[in-house]
Amino acid sequence: MTSRTPEYYNKTLRQLDQNYYLILNEYTDQYPRAKTYYYIPDANKSLEDDMNNLKTLQKDFFLLRNDVENEITTNTHEINKLDKMITKLNKDNKKLNASLSGLNQASQSAQGMFNDAQELYNQYLLGNCYMTLGLVSAITLFYKYK
Repeated sequence: MTSRTPEYYNKTLRQLDQNYYLILNEYTDQYPRAKTYYYIPDANKSLEDDMNNLKTLQKDFFLLRNDVENEITTNTHEINKLDKMITKLNKDNKKLNASLSGLNQASQSAQGMFNDAQELYNQYLLGNCYMTLGLVSAITLFYKYK
């Protein structure tokens, strides 16, 4: 079954409404004639045709109503499926956000550890430079005063 727009149903309902009033006017015109001139076959035939048109219109209206109800049922099932999917995705999203938060914290701690290691390396390097400079100065002073 294809999904139809509300405009389709509104248009069809308006057409059925217009047809109803046209057929009803014709029926109300024919009914007194058929009852008054019951012995004329054409009067009875016209009334019978109008009655059949009313039944056909009623059938069309009930078919439209059935289509609308089926469409509502189908849409309700689809909406329920989508709601379940959204609920599941929201639950998964919370888990993934928690995991991402943990990864971000781990990344930040790893970066902090790297920065600390870099600072220690720089301090050792600077200490080695001072020791080398001191050693060179001591050797220079030793040879200069010897």
